[in-house]
Amino acid sequence: MTGQHASTPADPDRELRALLTRPHPHVSPLDPVPNGPPSRPTTTDTTSTDPTPRLQALAASLGQMLGHDDHETLDHTERVATLAARMAEHLGFPAARRDALVWGARMHDIGKLAVPGDVLAKRGPLTPDEWRAMRGHVEAGLAIAESLGCLPRTALLVLAQHHERWDGRGYPARLHGEQICLEARIFTLCDVWDALTQARPYKAAWTAPQAGAELERLAGQAFDPALVPAFLAVVTADI
Repeated sequence: MTGQHASTPADPDRELRALLTRPHPHVSPLDPVPNGPPSRPTTTDTTSTDPTPRLQALAASLGQMLGHDDHETLDHTERVATLAARMAEHLGFPAARRDALVWGARMHDIGKLAVPGDVLAKRGPLTPDEWRAMRGHVEAGLAIAESLGCLPRTALLVLAQHHERWDGRGYPARLHGEQICLEARIFTLCDVWDALTQARPYKAAWTAPQAGAELERLAGQAFDPALVPAFLAVVTADI
């Protein structure tokens, strides 16, 4: 930008907190993203997506904020970003496309900063109002991410669509099939795999064979059936 240098913000925590208190227009996952196509294409950025120092600083600050009271959230983010990178490499993505997917993975939970802490921490079933608040993290995250002004378009699509399902029963826009961008379809597999294979206070970790069987069962429902075998090949390669 004119008059600015690509340097690390003096206080990225303050910048993120300012974004949380800024009024945002309603953003739909079906709306066009800034300077880009609608959120339906399966091809992505052709320009460089090398992260700027500002984006790196904001991502680090986000991780600290999300992980302040819940280190598992931060650990989960790093694991799914690593899985997403491995899947992108397996599919032969060029570096820019891989990096955009990874940034989407790293920032996918940014909207949880706008969800009440008691809802995030609740161990029992959520009430209907609490579910609405939790589901609102997708649109809140997209609005915050767009306000940063430095995320690749594809990363925004991952934020917008990471809770959509192949069969159209996801949220917030009930997209289905290839209406969901390829990167979001990949990320959903990474997200669910990590949730299944990690222990939580309310459940034991599933074994890799158990988690793999669940992904295969949900192929064509929650997940793109063409991606499931490729994903399982990636995650079981070291087993």
